[in-house]
This record gives sequence, structure tokens and C-alpha cells, in this order.
Amino acid sequence: MAAHPAAPKRNLAFPAIGALMLLAGLGFGGLRLAFLLGSETAEGEVVEIVSLKPAGQSTRLGYPVVAFTTPTGERVRFTGSEGSSPAAYAVGERVTVRYRPEAPHEARLAGWGSLFGGHLLAIGLGLVFLWTGIKDLRTPPTA
Repeated sequence: MAAHPAAPKRNLAFPAIGALMLLAGLGFGGLRLAFLLGSETAEGEVVEIVSLKPAGQSTRLGYPVVAFTTPTGERVRFTGSEGSSPAAYAVGERVTVRYRPEAPHEARLAGWGSLFGGHLLAIGLGLVFLWTGIKDLRTPPTA
């Protein structure tokens, strides 16, 4: 009885990475959506730009420090989570803020990019990796 040649091994890294990125993007996006549904808006002002060097980066980035007042009169100050070089905001600039009334110090800038940019990037890359991996798995192996 003749032995059958071993089937070529398939690379599962691309679809696995794609699936993980897609799930992470959707999961964290869902958490952000829950934040938005329970949040309120306020007008804030950029009061300072802090220059920070994120871990693993060689360039310093400018992060906006924003102050706003809640309807109860509490003055809140927070540092935005998105930094850039050059800084995307200027001191004195008016910005819209989203915050949860029970935790106003966990506020975020209300821009689309700062709320969903990272999640959409992860979802997009996840879809590309997943599609590429599945396409490769469906292609007949060459001998």
C-alpha cells in the first residue's frame, strides 16, 4: 500500500491574529459605546499642553489638559488620552467633553477619533488579517 504524501501545513497565524484583533476592537468598542450611552456632554477648555514621551516612543507628544465644570459646580481637570506632535489642540481652545456623572474625572474628549479611532483601527486591521488568512486557507496548496 502506497503512503500518501503529507498535506502541506497551513499558516493559521493570519486568521488567528485577525480574529483576535477583531474581537478586541469590538469588545473595547462595546465598552466605549456603553460609556457614551451613560455619559453627558459639557463644554471644556484646553488649559495646558503637557509634553510626554510614551513608553517605546522616541518622540515627545503633546497631550491636552482640559478643564470643565459639571452642572453641580464641580470643576474637573483631566489629561486627554490622545497625544500628537505637534499638539492637536491649543491652550484656550474650546472642546466638547463626555463624562459620566458618577465619575467625572474619567472624562474624555468627544472627538470621533479619540472615542473610536483605536477601536476602528483594530477592527479594520483584524478584518484585513482575517480575510487574508481565510483567502490563503481556501487556496488549494501547490505541490
